[in-house]
Amino acid sequence: MNEHDLTPWALEQLRTVTKRMSRTPIEWTCGGFVWNVCTGCSGAYGAGKPCDYCYANKRASNSFYKKAFPTGFNITYHEDRLLQPLKENVPSIIFADSMSDLFCNGINKKWTQAILDVIEIAKQHWFIILTKSPENLQRYLYGVGADFYLGGGDYVENVIIGVSVDRADTVHRIKTLQDFKEDTGAGWHLMASFEPLLEKMPKNLNLGELEWIIIGQRTKPFSNPSAKWVYDIMEQAEALKIPVFIKDNLIDQGYFPAEFKEQYQRYPKQLVDLIKKRGEVCSSTNRGVKTGVSLPKR
Repeated sequence: MNEHDLTPWALEQLRTVTKRMSRTPIEWTCGGFVWNVCTGCSGAYGAGKPCDYCYANKRASNSFYKKAFPTGFNITYHEDRLLQPLKENVPSIIFADSMSDLFCNGINKKWTQAILDVIEIAKQHWFIILTKSPENLQRYLYGVGADFYLGGGDYVENVIIGVSVDRADTVHRIKTLQDFKEDTGAGWHLMASFEPLLEKMPKNLNLGELEWIIIGQRTKPFSNPSAKWVYDIMEQAEALKIPVFIKDNLIDQGYFPAEFKEQYQRYPKQLVDLIKKRGEVCSSTNRGVKTGVSLPKR
């Protein structure tokens, strides 16, 4: 980060940032952070309520976390957290935002834009944003008139934007994400997270333009997907040479042999490069982004 990129206001605010981002056990961050500038969510499609399996909502309802969720799971903007990534100099993978959806209805687009501004300054890091409302991407990030934020073809280079796909009837989110990239003519990095995987996905998934896929199960309570559902997604990704990261919750359940764990937890090249840059090895990063993983027998 170059402090010359910051306005005098931002520099002053940065000096007052005392609370750092939290390290997260989310394994695909490879020892990285969660950055929760927003908390709370209105749910997919503006449902007005979070998904029934939402771990963030359950945590917000727990009195133990009252300090982190002073307004419960109502949508809240925590401005004091906005500049936190600028306090971390070591290149890291940062999940923004694990306790909200930055593109759900009810999130002020100016908040999301401020977050993207910080991401663009913190070029030493890579950021992951997951949404269930990709239909709002273009409106939040490009807009018209007074809401203008990004120009045609402009994008933020060090972020991967992805969609969460849990059931067959939510696969269309991938198409909406792909259309967003095509319509804006920008070089956005895209991904999909099939977590929790609650249903069998179509055999003819359109995974074009995706650079990374994550697959995981529902936890607390556990809901074990069929192994075939997992393998089908992997095979379609392998055909396009898209790296797939299988979460520990599936490996621990015996879906894959633990001794070959690194074969099933792969990263896209930009994240491999970041992790290597800081002199660490995380899962299969020492093996690059090779594909051709042998699937266990069904």
